[in-house]
Amino acid sequence: MDAVAALAPGQGVIAAACAALGLARASYHRRRRAVARSPAASRQRPSPARALAAGERQGVLDQAFRANPERFVNKPPQPPPKPTAVWINPPTQKLAIQA
Repeated sequence: MDAVAALAPGQGVIAAACAALGLARASYHRRRRAVARSPAASRQRPSPARALAAGERQGVLDQAFRANPERFVNKPPQPPPKPTAVWINPPTQKLAIQA
């Protein structure tokens, strides 16, 4: 695939190179587009409109602890920390170098 990428794009050059190497053109173009795209982790998802604020969420957790302390064995509940990165499939080292 790197050999095809090294060629200058022109009329039919990519198609001929892919055919010679037995590589599907769709795979080449999909890979090229994936490398050019920024990773999904850099985009922040917006909070839902009905989401609780951090203080309200902690208040709900405190109220749940007061109502049912036997369900929380070690300590009062704390909201989990927000993740710093989310991946369906973590990027491989090779893709990280190409980006």
